[in-house]
Amino acid sequence: MNPVMQQMLRMQQIDNDIKQLEEKLSALPTRIQKLRQEISHRVVALEKIEKDLAAMATRRRNLETELKSAESRLERFRKQQDFVKTSKEYAAITHEIVSASENVSRLEEEILNLLESEEKTARELGEKRAAAARLDERDSAEIARLEEYTAHETELLRGVREDRIAAFNALDERYRPNYELLFKIHGPQVVAPARQEACGGCMEILVPNLLIEIRVGNIVVQCPRCRRFLYYEKES
Repeated sequence: MNPVMQQMLRMQQIDNDIKQLEEKLSALPTRIQKLRQEISHRVVALEKIEKDLAAMATRRRNLETELKSAESRLERFRKQQDFVKTSKEYAAITHEIVSASENVSRLEEEILNLLESEEKTARELGEKRAAAARLDERDSAEIARLEEYTAHETELLRGVREDRIAAFNALDERYRPNYELLFKIHGPQVVAPARQEACGGCMEILVPNLLIEIRVGNIVVQCPRCRRFLYYEKES
């Protein structure tokens, strides 16, 4: 193979390595951010349950205060019942006792329901805290791994870019401008094999004389259509 083509293939391999590394690195921040968002969402979810639980407890304490007042009112009506003198007064105080008694029962039932809800919510909170702790530990470890991997790949990319500079400087200076121009057009596919009598890049059919020149390898040959540099590849 022509030495210049060997240099170009070396350049192309480096450019492909750079592209793959850049693609991997570009995806890592999104993965890390997603994991951090999942941790944050779990924190918010737990805070909501904690807030709901606190609201239940506040509501229950208020009802307990209200119940004490209602029980005192009921007790006061019962005591007054012993001192009524007329049937009309008796009927009125009895009505008050029934109403106060119903209010006490309602408050007791509401408090009981709130206690049950608090217990259920507290259990749910404990379970979700434990599950969140396990998931947070897993995700935090994955974030640390990805950050370490990012640092490693970034350093590797730096080294490969330095290799590209060295390879580019080693390339015959007559072909450097064309290589860079084609790299901008085709990306890391500047060099292509000539296979089945066609350019391996754009599939343009190559004339016999051009195929002979590619196979002999004494000169650098470019595809008449896409301008890629061509080299001979034996058919399997």
